Amino acid sequence: MQMLTTCRHRITFGAFLIVVLLGLDPVLQATVLFPILEKSSKLAAQIGATTKLNIGIAEPLTGVDAQSIIEVPGTEEFLTTDFRATRPDSGLPAAISAALSPNPLASNFQPSFLCGTENCTWSAFTSLAVCSRCEDISSHIKTRRYEGKHPATVVASVVPFTEHSVPALGLVLSNMDGWYREKADADYVMLDTMSRSAVNPGRTLSFRLLDTVLLSTAYIKADQSWTRNETLWEDTDVIAGECVLYLCTNLYNSVVSNQVLDEVILGTWSNRDAGSYQLTQPNAEFTVPFDKYLTFSLYDTRVENGFASRTDLHLTIPPEASKFGKVQTDFSISQTTIATSIAWLIEYTGITDSSDVANSENVTDSDNATGFGSKPSRVYDGVIEESTNVTDLFDKMAASMTRWIRDKSLEKEPVQGTAFFSEPYIKVRWPLFAVPATVEMLAIVFTLMTIFETRRAGMRIWKSSSLAVHVHGLEPKLQQEMKRADGEGRMSAVAQEKLVRFKGEEIGLGSSGDSSGSRA
Repeated sequence: MQMLTTCRHRITFGAFLIVVLLGLDPVLQATVLFPILEKSSKLAAQIGATTKLNIGIAEPLTGVDAQSIIEVPGTEEFLTTDFRATRPDSGLPAAISAALSPNPLASNFQPSFLCGTENCTWSAFTSLAVCSRCEDISSHIKTRRYEGKHPATVVASVVPFTEHSVPALGLVLSNMDGWYREKADADYVMLDTMSRSAVNPGRTLSFRLLDTVLLSTAYIKADQSWTRNETLWEDTDVIAGECVLYLCTNLYNSVVSNQVLDEVILGTWSNRDAGSYQLTQPNAEFTVPFDKYLTFSLYDTRVENGFASRTDLHLTIPPEASKFGKVQTDFSISQTTIATSIAWLIEYTGITDSSDVANSENVTDSDNATGFGSKPSRVYDGVIEESTNVTDLFDKMAASMTRWIRDKSLEKEPVQGTAFFSEPYIKVRWPLFAVPATVEMLAIVFTLMTIFETRRAGMRIWKSSSLAVHVHGLEPKLQQEMKRADGEGRMSAVAQEKLVRFKGEEIGLGSSGDSSGSRA
């Protein structure tokens, strides 16, 4: 700019334009954009959302011993029942196995979907699901120390024991004092976890009012300092917890981006329709007293007493869910689905105490333990014992079972969504063109002026040499010499004989030349 304001020669103006042109590239990049826009496609976009569930097999047995009766508590009446051979849907064992595997895949906990393009969306929708909850019940733990016979010796020897229990649930965890977890006698097993499972909400402390229970598990677990051999048994802290799996309905917002599903649960409910899951004729009139006796357990089939037939269980969602759009509000699950699923869970978790299946009295927190709970056995008990986060374990089981339930509807009644494909566009920001357009116009004006001046002066146009530009700014005598040399075609030869150096002046850089023979 200093050169522009102090030198009047048009060459200075040209140099200024060159500098400006070099800075136009970022402006041009901001002028032309290449946005990627999403356009709807006619290709499929489907995901599972189950509203009616009727799976599993419960086949009535035939013969003289195929029926039985159950006394209705508090009355002198009896229910007519029939024995049935039950078999769960094959997806249930697979879902539990996938959740309890040591290194489960993330895909085990997401429903299947069909997206014909890379990206798909769905309006908010509802579906049957399995939910989980866990509560800390450590406040119910009672600890006592006593002396008892050493379990690994033949000769009666009395040793101290420390016992932790939740009497209301029959959970007892007891070990000898003075031992680390891994340094006990080989003949004596030191336990660090005791668990007990149930399918009746009346056999829980935290979920007595939850009337859609599939399975609950309570446990007492020693602190990890015990399993790491850092503390003696009598100095080890213990915790107690209670987790549950139950039928529920979820409201989902689902989006697929680059073939990866992202789901958000907008709401969860477990509202059991009081008018559903009724005993059928000839037992219909006994529904209320029988449900109270069972503490509203979904499973009322005791092995020795048979199968009391019921209508479908219905779950509903509140009216406020309609703010998310038109969603399904009523869901049904058949008794066959419930009975076969819970029967398999009973077998899998090793529930053997019939009071965990159907109990006429609610649990009370008393000082008298009712037993040592389900004996730790099978795969399930081992997983509970080894788990450092039982809450996460139940979350995974719920998610895996939900996938199993929702995938049932993917083939028959999927939720339809919208598939999108990406299409590139060119967008020009025309106002930004003012700057480069102005510079280009000035460059054209400069070019025309240069052509005019060259033709007027009768000067030869330099096309392959930059010497003419370099000569500008030298002392007048040297410029005249170079002009004569150019007219004679000796400009390059003369330039090689000249020595040019820059020197500082008040108005900027100046230059001078001599004919000392040194080459430029």
